[in-house]
Amino acid sequence: FSFKSLLPKNHGKFHTEKFKKKFISTFKTTPPMEQFAAMDKFIRESRTLKNFGDEFYKCILTNQNDGVKCHMYIGPHGIQLMDQSESKEIEKIHILKIKSFKQKKNMLNIKFKDEKNNDKSITLSIPKVDFITTMLNDSISFIQSYYNSELEKQRQRAIGVSDDIKLAGGQYGTLDE
Repeated sequence: FSFKSLLPKNHGKFHTEKFKKKFISTFKTTPPMEQFAAMDKFIRESRTLKNFGDEFYKCILTNQNDGVKCHMYIGPHGIQLMDQSESKEIEKIHILKIKSFKQKKNMLNIKFKDEKNNDKSITLSIPKVDFITTMLNDSISFIQSYYNSELEKQRQRAIGVSDDIKLAGGQYGTLDE
């Protein structure tokens, strides 16, 4: 196989002879896997990566006087703001803790509850704010529909109705005809 086709040329440190030998020896010693097992392992490994499934945006936190340039990760679990060096977390907002958000031009204001359940607010300047508000709306709607369906299932269980009883009722209903 062509090693250059696996890794882009701009990843120079991965094109050294030492790395090639290590990669090829690991590749040769790894037993082959079934396609499903390989996909499952890949997904399980990927999910452990930091910010897996999140989208990345550069933004400016405008709450401070000067404005702080930061990186924003947004995904199904919420929003994480990191400083530009990625060494310090500025803010972490769980999706269920968002009370409201407003968009005005390229500005986004988010009101939320922090870990201690205190009301907080941040204002961000983001070039692609439309994508972010759409993602927030979709994530919140998805989670709300999930929780609503779970609450409905709990309510049905509490009054003694289950999917099996509904199915049986439908089957016996046809016998009366």
